Amino acid sequence: TVTAPLTSLDTLLSPDSARSAPGKLDLAVIDVEGGEEPLLRGFDLTRFKPRMLLVEDNTLGRDTTVRKLIEAQGYLCVGNLDANDLFLHQGETQLIANFRRWFC
Repeated sequence: TVTAPLTSLDTLLSPDSARSAPGKLDLAVIDVEGGEEPLLRGFDLTRFKPRMLLVEDNTLGRDTTVRKLIEAQGYLCVGNLDANDLFLHQGETQLIANFRRWFC
C-alpha cells in the first residue's frame, strides 16, 4: 500500500507562488483506470477549456456517466478509439469540421 497526497486538476493547473498557470490547453488525455468521474469533478472544463479531450472508457459505452458529465460542459463526442472517447469543445467549429471531413 502506498499513501499519496490527493489534489484536483484545478489546483494543479491554477497558478500559485511556485508556478504560473498553463496557457491554452490543446489536448487533455485522461486515463486513470476507472477514476475518470472523480477526476473530472475536480477539473473545471469551462475554466480551462481544452480544445480536445481523450478519455478512457473501460465500460465501452455501457456507463454514460462520464460522457454526460463532459457533454454538459460544452463538449461533443466525435469518435471512439478502442476504449477511448474523443471529445472536442463545441466552440472549436473549424476543428469539428476538419474532424468530420477527415474521419467521418
